[in-house]
Amino acid sequence: VTEAQVMLPCSRPGHRYCIDVETTNAGIPYADSFSVLTHYCLTYVSEFETTLQIFCQIKFKKHVWAVMKSLIEKNCWAGLEEFFDSLSKALSVECEETSAGNGIKRKTRRRRRAPVASLPVHAPDHHLPHLSSVAAELPSSAAAIRNRDDTISIINWILLIAVLFLMVINGLLYYKLWGLEDAAAYTVMDLHVLRNTPKTEDDWIQLLQQQESLHIVEMRKWQRVLQTAAQLLKQTEDSLTELQKSMHPMTSDKVLSVLKPHLKGFYGETADQRQHEDM
Repeated sequence: VTEAQVMLPCSRPGHRYCIDVETTNAGIPYADSFSVLTHYCLTYVSEFETTLQIFCQIKFKKHVWAVMKSLIEKNCWAGLEEFFDSLSKALSVECEETSAGNGIKRKTRRRRRAPVASLPVHAPDHHLPHLSSVAAELPSSAAAIRNRDDTISIINWILLIAVLFLMVINGLLYYKLWGLEDAAAYTVMDLHVLRNTPKTEDDWIQLLQQQESLHIVEMRKWQRVLQTAAQLLKQTEDSLTELQKSMHPMTSDKVLSVLKPHLKGFYGETADQRQHEDM
């Protein structure tokens, strides 16, 4: 976790500290796509009382897919609530220990010797680095691992839905081709030929011309069907390309490895079908 801290000009030593903190994560998916902006306002009230106000905001640096954006926001807010809840409990315990102790100075020295950093609630002479040492732990390691597992689970579901969608489209295309193959082999012109058998050379020439016309019509039908199938595959490919751009690189490689065999097989069958029709 990397933090950039800026103390605002309205801060007054010993009375008020206003700090803007920009927290950037690393080692998690889409870590470079967002950051967490936190505003701390520590105000001196009396010798034994200090108020702390904290405001948080999630800032997205890049365009993120809507599903991933909502997932990132959910996990970030959960981590922030968990962190500040622990911080509130730690401050309450610190206040109780301080009020039951022998004095402010003794507690201040003891807190400086302790290896675990905590936020001061009453001493105005503490420096800013002491404040930032706790905030640097956002989010905790356990929360980060849990969030990463949730992200991987969502990506797996997205991949499964995309593959099922592609299988349904392929099934529809095969069904259309199968219906054309099982269509009636005899047309009205064929029945007319059976009734009136050609007897002269001119009749045979006319029959061949009619058969050629029927063949051309059938070829055009097949071309329209293949063109429609190619357009559907193109639309599917464009949709998957957009999905690839909005997903993590490792996930995109998995999607391509799953889809390439299906696309190659279909394009190969389409090319063989066209070559057979041309012959």
